[in-house]
Amino acid sequence: MFSVIIPTFNEEGLLPRLLQQLTPDLRKRFNIEVIISDGGSTDKTLAIAKKYNCLVVSKLEYEKQTIGSARNKAAWRARGDVLIFMDADGYWQNPRHFFGHIKHAFVDRNLVAATVRVEIGPNERTWKDKLWLGFFNNLFYFENKIG
Repeated sequence: MFSVIIPTFNEEGLLPRLLQQLTPDLRKRFNIEVIISDGGSTDKTLAIAKKYNCLVVSKLEYEKQTIGSARNKAAWRARGDVLIFMDADGYWQNPRHFFGHIKHAFVDRNLVAATVRVEIGPNERTWKDKLWLGFFNNLFYFENKIG
């Protein structure tokens, strides 16, 4: 089972694009649960999460939530063997290919973590993004090849 964990805080404008990719067919085929870890949204984020049948984990009123604590809180609730951490503004170019590849890769029980190439959509990308992400994507690639 895959657990897709998405921290949120007032993400009504971005969250639907990501959740629309996780169709009922895709969820069934790859046994995917989606967990929204919400930091106290006051917009329609929680209604959107419910519309797409996501498990919602909310912070308590007195808790300060960081992106890390939001991910950790959801991870404790996850039932999946593989945890996939996404941001609400993220998306997959080809979700079926992604989950198929991950399903195949994690057959190897010695594999305990993986990362992907990070890109920013062409409409939002700046030259600084290209430089920054290009550096880190290549760094992670080479570290994995020589490590």
